[in-house]
Amino acid sequence: MAVVRLIIAGLLAGLALFLGSVIIWTVGYQLAYAGRIFPGVSVAGVDLSGLTRDEAVVKLTQTLSYPITGKILFRDGEQVWVASPVELGMVFDPTASVLSAYRLGREGGLFGALAGQIRARGLGEDVPPVIIFDQRVAYVFLQNIGTKVNRPVVEASLHVEGTNVVAQPGQIGKLLNLDATLIFLGAQLQSFRDGEVPIVIQEAAPRLLDVSSQADAARRILSQSLSIYIPNSREGDPGPWSYDIPVVVNMLAVRLVESAGGYEMQVGLDPTALRLALNDLKVFVDRQPANARFIFNDKTAQLEALEPSRVGRTLDVEASITGINEALLRGEH
Repeated sequence: MAVVRLIIAGLLAGLALFLGSVIIWTVGYQLAYAGRIFPGVSVAGVDLSGLTRDEAVVKLTQTLSYPITGKILFRDGEQVWVASPVELGMVFDPTASVLSAYRLGREGGLFGALAGQIRARGLGEDVPPVIIFDQRVAYVFLQNIGTKVNRPVVEASLHVEGTNVVAQPGQIGKLLNLDATLIFLGAQLQSFRDGEVPIVIQEAAPRLLDVSSQADAARRILSQSLSIYIPNSREGDPGPWSYDIPVVVNMLAVRLVESAGGYEMQVGLDPTALRLALNDLKVFVDRQPANARFIFNDKTAQLEALEPSRVGRTLDVEASITGINEALLRGEH
């Protein structure tokens, strides 16, 4: 038991000696630099070691001209904008910055203060400058950039002027994200260094960007007049029926349809207009089936054909609409 007491007493004595040394060093160090900034402390790279707060404020004011002379660059492709930090709403507060530097090694409790003193004296400690960032000023500046950067989404279009097919490509929209860009700007201003701030651009794609292939298809359709005929026609069958290019132009339809991969533009003759035309032809095409008719020739004592048999037929309007459009897209008229 006596040995245990001796060990405990030794530990307590050592702990008391350690705490006493820490207190003496910390308090003594603060007394030695009373009213002055500890050695090794700087603000934005400006050494303030041993200076009073008033002296440090004067030194920072004279040395740190970054808010006025600094350069912040924004870039979008070949377009470049340059502004000083003060033009972007930054104001440097030297008094608050010095106070922050002065507190280093004096706050955080006994061990926190000691750690700050040792860290500053041994490795140096650069305290971030205190700045006031008026985001409203930066917001206006970025909005002006946005007027040069932003562009609307434009859908690709296709229409006919007379008999000419006119195609306009789409355009990807761009929008400057002000809030996201302000975050990068704030970080750059806090560094007290010149630099380029990335502007955050959000893009929006149109449903269709290119319709050149559809325009080519429309030009093929309008390249010549349209002829509709009965397949495997025989002598005496009606047709063919011809539709001049101006008539075909009026029947041309351009539709934007949704597909599995997004959207696509379909070009062809309007089913409604084509259905009306085919219904007009239906009365000429449709016919009922008929059996062959024979007569007996008394002179020859033989049966002679008066009328051959006739197969009935019906114009399938819907299938014909599909077939005509498919043929036109293949360049068949």
